[in-house]
Amino acid sequence: GGPGGAAGNEAEDAGAPPPAGEAGSADGFDIDPSSLTKEEIRELLEKAKSADEYLEKLQYCLSGFQNFRKRTEKEKEDWRRYGISNLALDLLPVLDNMERALSASVPDAESRCIEEGLKLIHQMITDVLSRYGLRQIEAAGRPFDPCYHDSMGFGQGGSPNTVVAVLVKGYMLHDRVLRPAQVLVAGPGPGGGKAECRPEGAGDRDAGPGDSQEKEF
Repeated sequence: GGPGGAAGNEAEDAGAPPPAGEAGSADGFDIDPSSLTKEEIRELLEKAKSADEYLEKLQYCLSGFQNFRKRTEKEKEDWRRYGISNLALDLLPVLDNMERALSASVPDAESRCIEEGLKLIHQMITDVLSRYGLRQIEAAGRPFDPCYHDSMGFGQGGSPNTVVAVLVKGYMLHDRVLRPAQVLVAGPGPGGGKAECRPEGAGDRDAGPGDSQEKEF
């Protein structure tokens, strides 16, 4: 605790390296810029430039990967929702013909047994397709909408520009039109320019359950 001890401590402090960030260091590193040669400074600048270029490439790759992941997830979701589109479209004429057969008159008991069998098969097919998102488009008595209906000509009765008869049923798969309904329209019809296909998200697309263009089988 005497003077000799204090002098020893001062000597030790004088020999200790300066803290980071004080005189003798550059930005926290023990490098004296004034001691660097021009060649060393040039090499450091080139390395810093290369580091910036690598960082930019890494950020570009990361952005590309994120976009790829989002696109892949959307494609997977689309495949899950709409993967049966072609199969369902091929089955619709089968349903059409079964419904035509069921609508025919049944003259005897044997034919009625066949009719019951057709009804059962028809119901099984529609139940399966319904589970995968297939819905029938409402058309009869509704205003003609080219987003959902194909006009095959004019019919009698009904308000102008209203569907008065359905020739072939239309169907949707989730929120997409799989096959528009083929209909007859009361004059003046779509040729008069009063019916236009509304963009998705407008009109009946936003309608409530009572006004929906779709219905269960």
